[in-house]
Amino acid sequence: MDELKAKQYSIRKYLLSFVELLETIFFLVVCYFFGFSSGLKNISGFLNNYYLTVLVYVLSLSCVFYIFMLPLNFYRSFILEHHFNLSNQNIGNWAQDQVKSFILTLVISLILVGAFYFIV
Repeated sequence: MDELKAKQYSIRKYLLSFVELLETIFFLVVCYFFGFSSGLKNISGFLNNYYLTVLVYVLSLSCVFYIFMLPLNFYRSFILEHHFNLSNQNIGNWAQDQVKSFILTLVISLILVGAFYFIV
């Protein structure tokens, strides 16, 4: 990759990181101010165990967030990489990697959130 393409790639990645930050903030604001978060809390509140309620809440919110961020993630990690000839991965393998990554992130998040609420 020549220097000009490397700079273009870097600029696009930085721009996409900023867009991802804005999209995450937008998601959190919508969840909070439009009652999505409290709705999830009420749905998961049917469980009698407080820790299980927290875990169901985190699981639900994480799944919705992942789906919300999927288009940007697809562009950033599949389309852009192919545009600059940095990947030859097909879409099936990309999807498998995304599912594995999501499951691993979810398991780690559930453990950390559960530990935090247990300590508190």
